[in-house]
Amino acid sequence: MEILVKPCGDFYTNCYIVDRKIIIDPGVGAFEFVKEHVKEPVAIINTHGHFDHMWDDKKIKELLESFTSLEPHYDFESFDHSHHKLWCISDHKDIEIISKQLRSINSLYIADGHHRMGAMNIISQNYKKYGAQSKQNRNCDGVMIAAFPAEQSKIYDYNRVIKDLNGLSKRDLLEKLKENFKITISDSAFKPKSNRQFGMYHHGKWYSLEFIGNIPDENDILSLLDINIINNYCLISGSSINCFCY
Repeated sequence: MEILVKPCGDFYTNCYIVDRKIIIDPGVGAFEFVKEHVKEPVAIINTHGHFDHMWDDKKIKELLESFTSLEPHYDFESFDHSHHKLWCISDHKDIEIISKQLRSINSLYIADGHHRMGAMNIISQNYKKYGAQSKQNRNCDGVMIAAFPAEQSKIYDYNRVIKDLNGLSKRDLLEKLKENFKITISDSAFKPKSNRQFGMYHHGKWYSLEFIGNIPDENDILSLLDINIINNYCLISGSSINCFCY
């Protein structure tokens, strides 16, 4: 068991992180400590209700629950049988409180894909170019998103199944991958713990792949994405592989 601890706030209240998944007493000033060491939290435990033990997780939760405890304005089932409930907020004071709280969020993980964000950016640019001064287009700089707390979110594995080895033997494949990856045999299914790590199942064995190659342009954000690293240095670099990558 791994236990991390950091005194937080004016009262130096200890915030604990157990096995980088369980957060205990995230008091004032604990946010950055938690964000640095916890990627997929499974539980937040408050040993008691004093503000110095539960400040940073309380604000957003109470804000949301104050609205979702009310009767929804819209309650319906969509074509795919998923259930939706919507609450409309019209009070200007409530809107200002929510806006202030959301502006305090230091970072967001965009989970809906860069394609959609890119498309919305193109639409925004077109609005600016063709009639951005009109009342209809006055909000073209913004897009609507849905944001969820980390403890309510789960990022699932992204898998690739490749058809064949493109004529390479098992040994040739591993030698080819060693040009850009550090390869280690794993006793069980390997799940990446950080970026630039991948799991591979090949000929009945699990491997961990850690990217050690050079990306020509480190300023090209898209080239730094794991999905493009595995695509550029594993799938289209002359070695189509028969494996699962995630």
